Amino acid sequence: MVFLCCCTSLAAYGEDAVPGEFIVRYKSNKNTINSLSKTSLNQNIRLKKSWDNINTHFFKTSSKNTSMKDDADTLKNLREDPNVLFAEPNYLVRAQQLPYYPTNSAIEAPESWSAGVSSGNAITVAVLDSGLDIEHKVFNNTGRLWTNMQEMSGSPGVDDDGNGYIDDFHGWNFISNNNNLSDGSGHGTHVAGIVVSSTEDILNVSTANAGGQRVQVMALKFLDSEGVGTTSDAINAIYYAVNNGAKVLNNSWGGNGYSGALHEAIAYSFFENTVFVAAAGNKGANNDQIPIFPANYDVPNVISVGASDDSDSIAYFSNYGSSVHVSAPGVNILSTASGGDHDDYYSSSGTSMSTPFVSGLAALMAREAPHFSGFQLKRDILNSATVVSKLATANSASARVNFRLAVSLASANSSEATFNPDYTPNYDYSSRELASLNDGEDGGFGCGRVKNLYKSQNEKNKFGKIGFKHFLMTLALFMPFVLIAFVRARTSYKRKYERYRVDFSGALYDSDGKKVDVKVCTFSLGGAGVKVNFKKEAFEGKSNLTLRFTTRSGEVKEYSCRAVSSYENQIGLCFDQW
Repeated sequence: MVFLCCCTSLAAYGEDAVPGEFIVRYKSNKNTINSLSKTSLNQNIRLKKSWDNINTHFFKTSSKNTSMKDDADTLKNLREDPNVLFAEPNYLVRAQQLPYYPTNSAIEAPESWSAGVSSGNAITVAVLDSGLDIEHKVFNNTGRLWTNMQEMSGSPGVDDDGNGYIDDFHGWNFISNNNNLSDGSGHGTHVAGIVVSSTEDILNVSTANAGGQRVQVMALKFLDSEGVGTTSDAINAIYYAVNNGAKVLNNSWGGNGYSGALHEAIAYSFFENTVFVAAAGNKGANNDQIPIFPANYDVPNVISVGASDDSDSIAYFSNYGSSVHVSAPGVNILSTASGGDHDDYYSSSGTSMSTPFVSGLAALMAREAPHFSGFQLKRDILNSATVVSKLATANSASARVNFRLAVSLASANSSEATFNPDYTPNYDYSSRELASLNDGEDGGFGCGRVKNLYKSQNEKNKFGKIGFKHFLMTLALFMPFVLIAFVRARTSYKRKYERYRVDFSGALYDSDGKKVDVKVCTFSLGGAGVKVNFKKEAFEGKSNLTLRFTTRSGEVKEYSCRAVSSYENQIGLCFDQW
């Protein structure tokens, strides 16, 4: 799913998806697509797109009108296929405009333009967004647009460079599958203008055609005029950007639904040494508790960017938390406007405005050290950021970007060889959802367990007149406690025991010392969720159990516990001390 973070409020995301469309990854390259012909789906589903290098495919049902139940059944059938690693809907979200306010943040961008020593080639920044007004005077004939020279000098209607896209002169439109980059919403044009303006003065007419630009924008359109895009189009845009030479990928969009296929595409960008800059979101929420993707993917080249205001405080709309890496100006940002006479500018606010500042900064640093990986650029951006006490809870660095210091640091470190940390992506779709939001089907045992229990009880006790009276009496009795709990929740913004996604191998022992191997999927102070390879009935309702596992740091943990819930091959454990 995707959303416009910048001029957006993230009002509509989450469970929105394109009806009848699914993204599926198979476990191996053997018996993948062909396996569909052996299932009940073969009459109702067709292939739209394949990413063969990662064994992932995009399907659409043949029916024009599908219900939520139809899609749920199709998804269930796909996930039950033994050849399938994960299957997920083709998510989407929508955007809303934010108001704007004055800003005056000391990021020292102009100072950074003279801080570097490089006079090398311009760095390509891919802007994955709603398109670009390539006729705007900031981009038209100024050298600020990425240009596919093979296509530009080739034959019309021919894929001259053999990349699978015909006449992709300055990028691609993944919605219409053509080279029309027109920007119906203006969002992409505004974002692209910030990328350029963070590296040079776009209002200075004398420099517009002077050459020697520091960045070039690759326009990749996958959001429509309403600010709506799909996961499949975002994935296509990512692969295009990486395979066609972009060093920086700007992503002023997102949503709260995890996608294994999107995760895999971002991991690909990491292994290809690019930096993936993503907006943290505009909900004013804690991303540690309610993740926003792609900003919350744990890939080492991802930089999650929050917004700061004119006083270097966190912007009122910006998401925050330790999973946000750094802040950048995001309030009343002046940039290019699409349409009109192609020479207009306007101000807008949001984390979408903050994100291109960091993308532009990464490009300036890449000029100093073009061999740096995305991880190295990210590291130096965070290490050079200015610590601000008012941003203590805004991001993990408690800081706002500083262009001059970052460019100087990249220049000083430019003799360092290319480096990336070890990273093994976890593409297990089921284990990546929020524990507190799932239905208990992935070992999370979160609020979904309560939902299932309520549903089960309600099916046994249909609401009649007597039931409704009982409901009103119960509501009146417990209302004071509900209000107290609500006030406490609003005050702390946290659950009693925050649940974390983990992936540890361990063992479960009963009172007789019998051992069974388990995989610990979720963990909190109050308990854990584990997956087992035996009949869960053997442990249902049992107490006097011992859970033992080793963390990634090598620390051995041991807890006395009891089994409190189970679902398929999963068990929910409650620690005895709580």
